Amino acid sequence: MPFLSVIVPIYRVEPYLKVCVDSILSQDFADMEIILVDDGSPDGCPKICDDYAKKDRRIRVIHQENGGLVRARKAGARIASGKYITFVDSDDWIDKGMYRTLYELAEKTGADILVTGAFVEVEKDGRQEILENPAAAGLYTGEKLEKLREKMLYSGHFYRPGIYPVVWNKWFQRDILLKNLLPIDERISLGEDMACTYPCLMDAGSVFIYSDEIFYHYRIRKDAMTKQDAGAAAEKYGILYRYLEKVFPREKIPKIAEQLNYHRAYLVSVVLLEEILKHDRIGNFQKGKELARECFTNEAIQYLMSGIRLEQLRLPVSHRQVLTAYRKKRALSLLFWTQIGYLSQWLIWKLERK
Repeated sequence: MPFLSVIVPIYRVEPYLKVCVDSILSQDFADMEIILVDDGSPDGCPKICDDYAKKDRRIRVIHQENGGLVRARKAGARIASGKYITFVDSDDWIDKGMYRTLYELAEKTGADILVTGAFVEVEKDGRQEILENPAAAGLYTGEKLEKLREKMLYSGHFYRPGIYPVVWNKWFQRDILLKNLLPIDERISLGEDMACTYPCLMDAGSVFIYSDEIFYHYRIRKDAMTKQDAGAAAEKYGILYRYLEKVFPREKIPKIAEQLNYHRAYLVSVVLLEEILKHDRIGNFQKGKELARECFTNEAIQYLMSGIRLEQLRLPVSHRQVLTAYRKKRALSLLFWTQIGYLSQWLIWKLERK
């Protein structure tokens, strides 16, 4: 049985796949299996996978019909035999030394989950940013772990989680991952990582956060820069939240309810309403008003809004006004405050990077 199983879900990444797999094979840690999951990719990826499997016996390949990221991750996890399981997105890459370092930390600490940072590589303009977890580095157990869980989705800053939900910068103890990954609703196509990571953190007996070095390179591709329709995104987030309400029932986990409340408020005010109403930013005021009124009747946004306990939240003024305007069905006020919120988020983003 290998110490580590590395799962790589693959779909339409032919120009990037060899860089990804080669970076895994170049690790100075050999006690691993690499599971390449071809999720019905219509390009040259299936052949690339099979060619790699012929060259290295640690590589196993799954070919399946396209079913989305959650299904692909499940397929890999079901055949994984490692003590720990990790993921690499097939258009990303990792630096040599990552797995040796995490192996030594896993052996030393016995942590159920190990967490690292990442470089975010923006392919469009060559920009590189660093993704670090706001939670301090170190081993979390007992009361210290409980405190970490209380801030894992919401660190106290709007909006910044205590631990970013991405699965690709983490090692998961196998049983914990399988328990929480396999039940995930396969219709979830936004927030897949959130549906997996946070339930795993709730079940973990120990978590180790490592910040001395960064090895993972997360690529934001040029062909993925265009955002999808925000109305469709609302539908997808609705599916995610219906699932989260099952695994994190409000009445049983009050701190989780508080964190989800903040996340939901951010999701509606920033990710959805500001994105839907961006037309007004380019001067199409009439279109903006029409879109605002459509937001009031959007069933997915209504559902997400229904779970927000606004009176329990400490929010920036603009975001509180956005949510209040939505509740009171005030189109002009909604347009105004979404623009103020957008500008404030942009200014915060700029100041944080100085």
